[in-house]
Amino acid sequence: MRGICIFFVIFSLYLSPTFAQTIECGRDLFIGTIIPSINGGTVSLSSGNITIANGASIVQNGYNGEILITSPIDEEYSANINASFLYGDNQANEIKVLTIESEGQTSLNGNLSANSTKVLNTNASLEYYPAQKIGKYSGYYTISVEFKNSNKYIVEMCPITLTIQETDIILSEQTPLNFGSISKPISGGGIARINHDNSKSILNGDIEFLGSDSSHGEFYISASPNTTVNIDFNDGILKGTGQDMIITNLTSNHGTTLTIPENGKTTIYIGADLIINNKQESGTYKGNYELFVNY
Repeated sequence: MRGICIFFVIFSLYLSPTFAQTIECGRDLFIGTIIPSINGGTVSLSSGNITIANGASIVQNGYNGEILITSPIDEEYSANINASFLYGDNQANEIKVLTIESEGQTSLNGNLSANSTKVLNTNASLEYYPAQKIGKYSGYYTISVEFKNSNKYIVEMCPITLTIQETDIILSEQTPLNFGSISKPISGGGIARINHDNSKSILNGDIEFLGSDSSHGEFYISASPNTTVNIDFNDGILKGTGQDMIITNLTSNHGTTLTIPENGKTTIYIGADLIINNKQESGTYKGNYELFVNY
């Protein structure tokens, strides 16, 4: 009798549990944009605000970095943050990272509940050299976290940047603001306007532009590319054979702010109102107004 043997093979698969703890850079750490001191100095970011030393100027505040730490289980963790230097283009001197830390955190040790995320906001203090070259300086800081319950150790690198901007804004007047020739009655006054688009109008009074010799003001501006500058004015005065006349309501074709284009140059056109007094004597009047452009 032929026997039949049946073998049963049972495979047992044992899976070790894995815990997907993660570290992510939620937002880059941007210190901001500054005009440096020629003697070098320090720049710090805290709560989105820059602190500077040695006569440097702030062009743009930065924003804190953001680190996200997650765990699917209850976890005790211990974190550490380190950085060394930022590097720029054109063989510029590096910028040293003096301190880097978590905003408002006295300790980087803590506990995570299961399926929760811990958000660490980072800030930093940097030191730059005398005569630091302009440009964008970039580097990384490392965040290392030990997850003690799961015996895991994770390291992540997050970007940190600072922009150094050249110091000078250069303004060059190309065409003076000119109200041209205006007629008026002997006893009356009025308000004449030259718009920044070079159009003109009479706002008040029995006065009239004569001829076409009026013009808006025109300035060329040179400044750091892709930066924002502020535009402001002080009223002017025209002096001549009679009573002084006020130049007021000065405007520009860019409003009160201007973003400098890639080539670092652009044009500002200026308009204004001229207040002509009652019984203003005829004659030639000349004067000045003040235009301010700054970071």
